[in-house]
Amino acid sequence: MLPASGQGFCLWVPLRTKQQLSGVHPLTAEYPGDDVVLAGAPLRFVTDPAACIFGPDYDLRLASLFPMRKHLRKVRSWLADFARPLHELRRVECDAAAATTQVHHHEGPFAGELRGTIRVKRSVSEANPVRQYSAEIRYCGRERWIDDPRVDKLNASPAWPGQMWTDAQTGQEISGKEKAIPHVAAYLVSPPATGQANFSTLPAVFLPLSDASTLT
Repeated sequence: MLPASGQGFCLWVPLRTKQQLSGVHPLTAEYPGDDVVLAGAPLRFVTDPAACIFGPDYDLRLASLFPMRKHLRKVRSWLADFARPLHELRRVECDAAAATTQVHHHEGPFAGELRGTIRVKRSVSEANPVRQYSAEIRYCGRERWIDDPRVDKLNASPAWPGQMWTDAQTGQEISGKEKAIPHVAAYLVSPPATGQANFSTLPAVFLPLSDASTLT
């Protein structure tokens, strides 16, 4: 299922069931494998175990991270169950012409544009379990590697976080400051919506670390 170019990887996630535990109580009572359709069930009852773990709109939330992914262009999820062989459930794909972060192509201050379209496809959905679901998500914004002497002063501060590691050749402990660059970005994402519009903000360091703040 991987592209012939080898520019991809596959993550296989076993789905736990109650039967596998033989009566032993787990730390977290979650059994996504029990949500998978049993043999002989019709197609309309097929579920997406990942949606039980990450929420029904995990693909839309994943799409909102694509503008800051350096190389990621496509994410696909499959399911192998008792009723059918391995089949695709969802796909999140960045448009070929989309402009994502270019920070890895620079060694100093720059400013760049973030703009593109991300397509989301589902083979089935809870709301409409027979017909396919598809959506286009557009985003636009800007990124910048800041050129400001105050940034250099902050990096030279004793309060700047550091780390220690062991040299693989000498076995000696080495200390140094955490590597970081003054890179910032802000972009707007327009997911599909119906009814009253909402505006959500989500501050992040590398990746979102908290829930979004929503304005109605």
